[in-house]
Amino acid sequence: SKQRAIANDETFILSHFFHGRGTELQRTSFGFFRSILHQVLRQYPEVLRDLVAAFQQQQDTMVKSGEKWNWHEKELESYFRESFSKILKNNSIILFVDALDESGEENAGKLAKRFASLLRDASPADNQFHIRFSCRHYPILRGTYEFELCL
Repeated sequence: SKQRAIANDETFILSHFFHGRGTELQRTSFGFFRSILHQVLRQYPEVLRDLVAAFQQQQDTMVKSGEKWNWHEKELESYFRESFSKILKNNSIILFVDALDESGEENAGKLAKRFASLLRDASPADNQFHIRFSCRHYPILRGTYEFELCL
């Protein structure tokens, strides 16, 4: 596949919709990371070379042994964080997360804290990084973000 050059000052828009009555991938943070990494891989493949190499190595190993293999959530989160830090060196990111509450109260709280951590970890020298998420009111989320719009 043809890889494009990294454009400076481009804004990458990524999104995920949680669907509480959907499949497991549609309502879990594991599915969130898979969805976002898939979008990053399509838009900016060069920042996920390590993920592709790890996938190919696991596939080669598992095909030979006949075992089934799947990613672990922590691995995907690590690639997610790593890819964002690489993208932000030259570009901006806007991440839209719709219906965060559909992932369940506990998961919504954990993800909101992960989002806050991502924003804190972004270097001041990095380009802009914005996260916009929609969620039914969850008191547990109070204090994990800077701005709230209630309808």
